[in-house]
Amino acid sequence: MGLLQRACETYDCHARYVGLIREGHEVLAPISHILTFAQIEITLDQNGNFTEARAVDKTEPKIVIPATEESGGRTSAPCAHPLCEQLGYLAAYDERKHALYVGQLSDWADSPYGHPKLRPILTYVKGGTILADLERSGVLQLNEKGRPKDEKALVRWRVVGLDTEESAPCWTDQSLFDAFIAYYRARTEQQAQALCMIEGVPARPASQHPKGIIPLCGGNAKLISSNDSSGFTYRGRFSEDWQGATVSYEASQKAHNTDIFIQKVPFLLDAAEVFIVRNGISQKHGKSVKRLSARLFTPDVISMRIEVIAL
Repeated sequence: MGLLQRACETYDCHARYVGLIREGHEVLAPISHILTFAQIEITLDQNGNFTEARAVDKTEPKIVIPATEESGGRTSAPCAHPLCEQLGYLAAYDERKHALYVGQLSDWADSPYGHPKLRPILTYVKGGTILADLERSGVLQLNEKGRPKDEKALVRWRVVGLDTEESAPCWTDQSLFDAFIAYYRARTEQQAQALCMIEGVPARPASQHPKGIIPLCGGNAKLISSNDSSGFTYRGRFSEDWQGATVSYEASQKAHNTDIFIQKVPFLLDAAEVFIVRNGISQKHGKSVKRLSARLFTPDVISMRIEVIAL
């Protein structure tokens, strides 16, 4: 657990960077959020009326979006993100996906942790005009069935006309990030707790861990996984997957988000030192984390582990 423990410590030491958008830098994602690319941007007014839309340039960086534990690790089974989502969920032609999105956003908007931007977005999506608006704006083309050719195009939201304090786009709004963290924490706080083997405190254990941590191994690669109950992941050692290790949801989020962050950050982390431990010998690495990250997943990864030591 040494790597994950150090990653959690590093996350806490760099809390001021969490969710902060800085040009030329990867974002350190907040817990309960992921980084992803958006293809479409829609602007609404404070009443949920469509104002304009544009295609997001492919050179623009990834954005921060809220994600549940399930949606952050989704594959083929429908599971909606809470706010920014693909057209296949936002349009009403797929009733199952659309209901999942609307139901989850409604629950968040109606909770004590709602946010002024949620109601306009919810009102607009319920109106069912998103495909017509985007086609009229020249942002997308529909096929002969009236569906978008790219159903997986992800939409990010901008709401104008609110108070000045709420003028930031949804993907940079720290108050929106905090609102979802509080909402999701309250929604899951009644779940059973167990001892977290990373932080050493009782907490809700993670049932899924983030994917896409190792880019060179494919988009769904994970550091922690035990979904092969019929194979050899834990058979013969444990009767249940959780008996191997219990990692809390928030510790998992912190550790994995930090691991993604240090692969992209172009400077040494503040108040931290980076070490390579090879064959049991710890060597301080004085070069930039960016150059170090290029060596993270080389063929000798089995004999190498990386530790970020927060001072």
